[in-house]
Parts: sequence; structure tokens; C-alpha cells
Amino acid sequence: MKQNAYSIVRLIRKNTPLNGNIQGFTYEPNYRYILDVRQEVMMDENTNMAKPVWILNEVVSKTAE
Repeated sequence: MKQNAYSIVRLIRKNTPLNGNIQGFTYEPNYRYILDVRQEVMMDENTNMAKPVWILNEVVSKTAE
């Protein structure tokens, strides 16, 4: 897996769909993923405001659709 890659993915967290970028995850079409991710807060240097960042811990499963 490519480190620090950003991909648009659909997350399921507590049965709630979320959309966002995940650092460290490279999405491949035609696969369904279960991911273990964590959320950290980073400061945006341009706005000087905190923003959430999703980071991949582990690909739990990857299944062809």
C-alpha cells in the first residue's frame, strides 16, 4: 500500500456512511473493503483551524465484488 495516498472512499462507522479521504489507503475499483481507521485532528496552516483527518491502521478485508 502506498503511504500518504489520498483516496475518496465510503466508510461505514457504527452503521453510519461517511465520505472522506484516508491517509495511507489506495482504493482499487471493484473491491469492497473493511478498514480499521483512526481519526486525528490536524491544524490547517492556511486557516489556523483544526480539521479531522482519517488515517488507515489496517485493511481488515478486501473482497472482489
